[in-house]
Amino acid sequence: MASLRSNLARGLAATAATLPSLIVDLAGILGAGSIAYGCWSIYEPAGFIVAGVMLIVAAWLLSRR
Repeated sequence: MASLRSNLARGLAATAATLPSLIVDLAGILGAGSIAYGCWSIYEPAGFIVAGVMLIVAAWLLSRR
């Protein structure tokens, strides 16, 4: 039982440590999606182009890590 509590406490601590980073990532993804949707609302092909450019930039930035 003590091992379970210890493991649970470590898991919760790890989750609490990574939560701010996850929130920032989620905000970025939602922001990019909102921009692409706004462009799509104005002119449908523009939404796909903007989303594609954002994905290419994200892949490029992530590959640099």
